[in-house]
Amino acid sequence: MTPGPTTAALTTTTGPGWRATLANAVGFQFGWFGVIGLVAAGEAGWALALLAAVLAAHLAVVPAPRAEARLLLACSGLGLAWETVFNALGLVAYPHGQWAAWLPPLWLVGMWTLFAATLNHSLAWLHGRPWLQAVLGAIAGPMSYAGGVALGAADWQQRTPALVVLALAWALLLPLTMALADRGRRAAVNR
Repeated sequence: MTPGPTTAALTTTTGPGWRATLANAVGFQFGWFGVIGLVAAGEAGWALALLAAVLAAHLAVVPAPRAEARLLLACSGLGLAWETVFNALGLVAYPHGQWAAWLPPLWLVGMWTLFAATLNHSLAWLHGRPWLQAVLGAIAGPMSYAGGVALGAADWQQRTPALVVLALAWALLLPLTMALADRGRRAAVNR
């Protein structure tokens, strides 16, 4: 029997790769808190530099950096599209780093890239579990934004509607990003 996505994820988190999985999770948290802290302090440029450093380190250690880079770019494009729509709704404001009123800040698009770096690594255990992806997305997506607001990187304009929209969107966005990761993994195996 060939190991499925769940078996592969378990091997990564309990076998010899558990250190890499942990390092990926720690790297994501370091990047997330670092970027949010820098943006809240009005240092969006330094936040972008931190994102670049964390992502460069990530790509330097993954086994298939080209495939991973394609996933990161695809998720960044998806993030830019979603955040542009969300920005147009006027539910959240970004006091720092917004380069055009109708576009999301670059650091926010960079956070999508950072998030994408977890899909095949510290979030690999979610592969093959679309309902769990949807539930987790509906909870964790809004929590991430709420954390950014609480730490000063953004401001609610309409808190409750924003949280509802984010929950509904992330119930779709997490499964969609995982599907992009699955597609990339399958393409890498078939080469």
